[in-house]
Amino acid sequence: MTQATRQPEQIRQKLELFRTCYRIKHEGIMGAPELSLQLLVDPQSKHMTGFGHITQPVHPPLEFTTQLEGEFRELSVQNLHLIIVTSSGYSPAPAGITLPNLQLLMALSDDWKSGTAEYEYKTHPEDSHWQIIRDVEVISIPCETG
Repeated sequence: MTQATRQPEQIRQKLELFRTCYRIKHEGIMGAPELSLQLLVDPQSKHMTGFGHITQPVHPPLEFTTQLEGEFRELSVQNLHLIIVTSSGYSPAPAGITLPNLQLLMALSDDWKSGTAEYEYKTHPEDSHWQIIRDVEVISIPCETG
């Protein structure tokens, strides 16, 4: 895509809300956890909200959903242009208290389609130990409708 054809898309994304979805997973590693994201991005405020869903098919099986809140910024170094996303996930706990259960950092290409992530999660809100996943591929996937 040339600079001339990218420019209208960049202008649109800077003005309008948009929805984007990702799969974050170590490809080729059997049993690795997979984080799926559905995000609504507000380019004007540079904030986002959405949901994350973590699964892992090995024993003990892992499956939980988290509500995400985050922000992004654009980073340009020489000819490299990245979108840096930071987000925290929360799960409702007893008595309406929300406790963090996911911390996410992504470095995405400037078209929001691919990148690398690292994240840490807790399977239970009362846990003090975070599971850390580093250097994971981020792939844009079609968002589910409904």
